Amino acid sequence: FEINPIRRTALQPSADSEGIAIERDGTVLVSTEAHQHKGSELSVIEVDPITGSVLGAPFAPPQDAITRVLDNKGFEALTLASGRALGLDDQTYVATTPEYALNGDDETHHDVYAWSLDEGSLTNPPLPSSTISYTASVLDGTPLGVVEFEALAASLLVLERTFQTTNTIRLYEAAVSDGVFDKKLLIEWDVNGMRTGDGKTISSLAVDNYEGMCLCPDIHGSERRLILVNDDNDNMDQIGTQFVLLALATGSDTVIDSNRGYASFRLFLIVVAIGSSIAVCCAGIRYEVRRRKTPHISGDPGVMLSNLRFDADLVIPPRLTVPARSMARVP
Repeated sequence: FEINPIRRTALQPSADSEGIAIERDGTVLVSTEAHQHKGSELSVIEVDPITGSVLGAPFAPPQDAITRVLDNKGFEALTLASGRALGLDDQTYVATTPEYALNGDDETHHDVYAWSLDEGSLTNPPLPSSTISYTASVLDGTPLGVVEFEALAASLLVLERTFQTTNTIRLYEAAVSDGVFDKKLLIEWDVNGMRTGDGKTISSLAVDNYEGMCLCPDIHGSERRLILVNDDNDNMDQIGTQFVLLALATGSDTVIDSNRGYASFRLFLIVVAIGSSIAVCCAGIRYEVRRRKTPHISGDPGVMLSNLRFDADLVIPPRLTVPARSMARVP
């Protein structure tokens, strides 16, 4: 299959943007890191999807996080989640967390910040309405960074990764219990290949700096599709930009009543290779999709490969059917 981009939208003014979440009405939210060299601040901003102009920051990070966040270690993960996925009420929430622990905290500790989506305001941005504790995993004494969230109906998919001489990627499902995320390893991917949480080999595909993912809106029968994308950092030593598509095969249609209910994955793998000249400013793209009753996910791993051709230097814009509601947002 083939992608033919029709427009490129650049953030104005520029910032160290990492995550993207798109509301149903087309409003675009972007998470940014505090980056002294780039003049970027820790924030969740609203962006005009056509011009790329920053319209303001409808959600305010806690002052403590702004003070203690490490340079270039700020908000990467960003998602729109039901309250049930966060152990909260039935509202929709904006959720994010710093990539690494705040200065002075235990090096694996993360505060996941959640704002009620309906309370977002460009003139009077609210502080988080809830904070949930998440513990990152460790490899050889070094914590992995939390780089991406994707919301299921009763839990979050969490992507962690190291970016060192070699990469290690871990995908977890995390569910809230008593204000703390419990998690289960679904995938580990390193120089020895991609494996399930119990060590069964999925693929020998070379690992890279994967730090973005999104659930595809379409439901393919009993499957949900999850896309992973790497950031090649314009580095010739990396493999170039690559998308990996995982098919999540669902089991029964029973609703997960407990936030401790985990899922196991049947994994089909579609690899999409893209030229290294592309700047991956879309590496955190995700879409809010219409949620339904969430079945458990079950089955055995399998592998399927396909290629994607991509016209270089352009980023696909979101398809908007209605104007962004930024101007209608009230305090």
